[in-house]
Amino acid sequence: MEGWYPIDLHTHTVNGVTRDKKTDNVYFTYSLFQSVIEKYKFGLMSVTNHNVIDIENYILMRYLCKKNKTNLLLGIELDSKLTMGSPIHIATIFNSNDFLENYRAMIDINNKTNNKKYDTSNNELIYTDTDIIDLLSKYDVILIPHGDKDKGVFKDAGKKQIEEALKKISEGFIRIFDNPSKWKMEQIKNHLDKL
Repeated sequence: MEGWYPIDLHTHTVNGVTRDKKTDNVYFTYSLFQSVIEKYKFGLMSVTNHNVIDIENYILMRYLCKKNKTNLLLGIELDSKLTMGSPIHIATIFNSNDFLENYRAMIDINNKTNNKKYDTSNNELIYTDTDIIDLLSKYDVILIPHGDKDKGVFKDAGKKQIEEALKKISEGFIRIFDNPSKWKMEQIKNHLDKL
């Protein structure tokens, strides 16, 4: 795996709140997380739970990442329904290591999510165009949209889709596939090594 610079900007670590206002159950342990970052030597990661930011979880993960020379950014995955398209998920990555700024963002977003969750006039928890623009105006964030519920950029990633993704990425590999893909990380790496 020489020459690889693995980046994962889509990691779920705590139970979040889904579009249907239910709890998504996430299997995560800090020991499992540590074994993964030790094995794959991630250079950059972001924790992006569904519609919630857990600052304690982020602090513990950041500590483990620092020990393993991995940079961890704060993030969140927002369920969105923009006026110009179908419902999408948006991985929102905060480009700041300022703890107070990140803490303020957590309070702000978690309050919005909580209000949306208990809003009886809407049966979905969604972030609108206005919400997204508000985030962009308040914080230094990168937005990465990725398909509809439980899907990645590619609905069924295979050899052809991976080669297409490689045309856009000259060095390293950014994970753009969700778990439902039949191609897991090891298969992707093996295929790329053969290429």
